[in-house]
Amino acid sequence: MTTLKELLAGSAELFGTWSQLSSPDVLEMLGGAGFDFTVIDCEHAAFGLETAEAMVRSCRVAGLAALLRVPSNDRSWIGRALDAGATGIVAPAVESADQAAAAVAAARFAPRGTRGACPCVRSASHSTSDWPAYEDAQEAEHGVLALVETRAGVDAIEAICAVEGLRAVVAGPFDLSVAMGHRGNVLHEEVLSGLQRMVRAAKASGIPLFMPVFAAELPSAKRQLDAWRELGVSRFLVGTDKILIQDQFRRYRRALSV
Repeated sequence: MTTLKELLAGSAELFGTWSQLSSPDVLEMLGGAGFDFTVIDCEHAAFGLETAEAMVRSCRVAGLAALLRVPSNDRSWIGRALDAGATGIVAPAVESADQAAAAVAAARFAPRGTRGACPCVRSASHSTSDWPAYEDAQEAEHGVLALVETRAGVDAIEAICAVEGLRAVVAGPFDLSVAMGHRGNVLHEEVLSGLQRMVRAAKASGIPLFMPVFAAELPSAKRQLDAWRELGVSRFLVGTDKILIQDQFRRYRRALSV
């Protein structure tokens, strides 16, 4: 299983997607296809933490880093997701340095943070006999990625990226396009300008930025990837499980009628 340290270190390109289908088979197929990580989406998918925990197990079998998008920037959710074994937390709709710092604190045990401590959770092998070693491993190998997806978040991006302990930024092109009034047009000039500002801020702070590219059509996806590559982006979230699977169904069905 890819660790968060491996996911964030170096400049080699890594690819992931968003998982909204609670299917172990799909997760295993992602790993088999060469994906490096996925974001288990507890904000928009219909499942909760119990299902997400099972998906984390499937990610381990598939060799995928299991990032978990919590439904809100909530201390309890963040701690429980890490207890369940998530590799990292994607905190949604981060709009300020204070919000980013609160998410980081929720992923850290006291006195550095506010995460509740329990020695018998899944991430502690259900009953750790060496709490100091477990605590050190959690601090070193797990953490928070801030999802920035609003105009306010873009306006505060430099301060967000400077928050101590924040591991990375995840750009949110679709939400940003809606928030800016461009109704899903992720290639609108204003949206791209905001995303480019995120890239520059993350680079200046020395933290990675993960860029989603939702286009299912390969030529469009590759053009977008190439544009972000030129700006130094090397971590990509391509499609979603639903987008990629439905696109294949659609293309296959159309081909049958030709």
